[in-house]
Amino acid sequence: MAPPPVDDLMKVRRVELLEPMEWMTCRPVLFRTDEEAAARMEAVLQDAALCLWGIYDLKSKGVLGKVTAFDHNPRNRSMEVGYYLCPEYRGNGIMNEAMTLALGWLFNQRLNKIYAQTGSFNEASARLLERLGFHQDGRLRQHHELDGTLYDDLVYSILESEFNI
Repeated sequence: MAPPPVDDLMKVRRVELLEPMEWMTCRPVLFRTDEEAAARMEAVLQDAALCLWGIYDLKSKGVLGKVTAFDHNPRNRSMEVGYYLCPEYRGNGIMNEAMTLALGWLFNQRLNKIYAQTGSFNEASARLLERLGFHQDGRLRQHHELDGTLYDDLVYSILESEFNI
């Protein structure tokens, strides 16, 4: 699987920036210029410990979103995944299909566990993970600030033995 071109990732970034970044992550949000973001993406694409895939419309060849796998732990054979789909493509099963492909590829790399974290307010993300077979492992209380309110973050994982294509 070839990584997406930086130009495509920048297209997704421009759409992402139209939404509150605090919605998507509990981590500190770093605002980068386009040049800084492009350089960061180039570095990510060169990092063998990270995986970054573009999600494409096969007809138009346009980029719709991305899936990222990071925080590789070779000792317990795990990685965290993150995902983003441009709003106009949500609700059509596209991310479910993209994540299924990404999980299959990751488990073929001898991973044992893949995990994800989402804000308790992000019901669509939690439903996606549950449809994919992830189990809720825990709740990080008041871990995700959004618009001045602290929400819980939900931690999910799926083991290689639980993954069914």
